Amino acid sequence: DSDQDSVDFNSDISSDIVPDIRNTYNLGNADKKWSHLYTNLINGKNASTNELLVNGVNALFTSGGTLYVAVNGNDNAKGDHILDPFATIARALQAAESSGEQPVTILVSAGEYQEILPLVVPNNVTVSGYDIRNTIITPDTNSQSEDVFHLNDNSTINNLTIQNHFYDSGNNTGYAFRFAPNAVMSTRSPYIQNVTVLTQETTPDAGDAGRGAYIDGDELNVATVNKTMLFHSCTFISPGADVINMTNDVRVEWLNSFTYFANRGMYAFNGSNGGAE
Repeated sequence: DSDQDSVDFNSDISSDIVPDIRNTYNLGNADKKWSHLYTNLINGKNASTNELLVNGVNALFTSGGTLYVAVNGNDNAKGDHILDPFATIARALQAAESSGEQPVTILVSAGEYQEILPLVVPNNVTVSGYDIRNTIITPDTNSQSEDVFHLNDNSTINNLTIQNHFYDSGNNTGYAFRFAPNAVMSTRSPYIQNVTVLTQETTPDAGDAGRGAYIDGDELNVATVNKTMLFHSCTFISPGADVINMTNDVRVEWLNSFTYFANRGMYAFNGSNGGAE
């Protein structure tokens, strides 16, 4: 009954530990806490704790500026915790758009994500994969010839691979990246970093391999002054395709990036230009 008393258990406990009065005794206190609790069930109306660790991750920590996507996620989840992720990037983008204009980062775990295209990235949103080799985006069966990402002001795509989309010459769709229709670029141009785009033709010389980007100044709102898209450490493998297409007074910054097997790696027309470094 005092701080100087102690009890040592040197053998197994073979019975329940039940207090003699209900709702009377505490197990530890704010200054003298127990360490680890290993249990299958905790029954009760309320649980008060500052930290709940699950496999070394604090299950109570959430961040208003970060959303999570994982192959074992659920689109009915909240998505704001690594242990409660969304299943699709599309659902995370929807949640990011509803958050307003605050910056949001969508962290996409390793895995292959079959998405309904196009994926529209709102203002101030970053879509960041686990790494370039292990986070892979492919179209679902009904949107194989759609654009993959439509980009808005201050949007970023990094650390992922895009593959298996096709070019539709009739509708001029099937690009990995494009300005979102009527977007206003006022803070910073879209930024694509550490990304691989890997496509192929349905048959040899079909000319329908998915393309890299269609960057058209006329697709932006007239309020946009700097009609620019920036690529850094990107690789585009698109056999027989015009990979980076620039038209109507746009500018492309092309840093440490490459195209392979293209018809034209960079194709500028109608007053556009690309700056390579």
